[in-house]
Amino acid sequence: MKKNNPTDGVMDTKDLLYIMESEFKQDLSNAYGAVKINKGKQVVKATDVTSKTDPKKKGTKKGTVKPKNRGIKRTRRNNPTGTADELQKSGTETYSISPNLVERLILKNNEFIQFNFKDISELKNTTSCNLSLNIIDGMGEEYKNEFKLKENYSAVIDNNTGSSCVIENESIKNVSIKNGVVKLKLDLKPNYNRALKFIYYVEV
Repeated sequence: MKKNNPTDGVMDTKDLLYIMESEFKQDLSNAYGAVKINKGKQVVKATDVTSKTDPKKKGTKKGTVKPKNRGIKRTRRNNPTGTADELQKSGTETYSISPNLVERLILKNNEFIQFNFKDISELKNTTSCNLSLNIIDGMGEEYKNEFKLKENYSAVIDNNTGSSCVIENESIKNVSIKNGVVKLKLDLKPNYNRALKFIYYVEV
């Protein structure tokens, strides 16, 4: 008579753990990418993890690439309660600006800011704009109406024209756009916090 093997019907967990570990490493590899820095060293930079798409969802295709962030996003920041018709009648559009389009430099009592709109189709034929800003923290949280322009800047100079800009309703008015670029020089007041980070808005 054949004796029963005590291991009959028992799954070998080594194989299962190996499969799980392999899948985990693959997912981790997809979520991170290597970035070269000085002297040939490499660091790991986190990127967004691509979520699996439901193949039954309408309009989804294998290999579809998410549209690239072009640098600006239309917003209703300055007219939060207005209807679409009211926005259209006002004749202006407001866009939030990606940090990739902004360069800031603080030297002594001046801050120099440059906005590069050369590749932004919405601003291609625009020669002037109004600019405003809000404070953001390290997590990207926006604090509206916390920063007062006149309490922090004694003057704003348009470096494209050399003329002074008017500050009105927490906005820098009639800033020139020359060859797709805005250049500002801001005279800082003694109480200005140099560590602050901002999100910028352009109204055209």
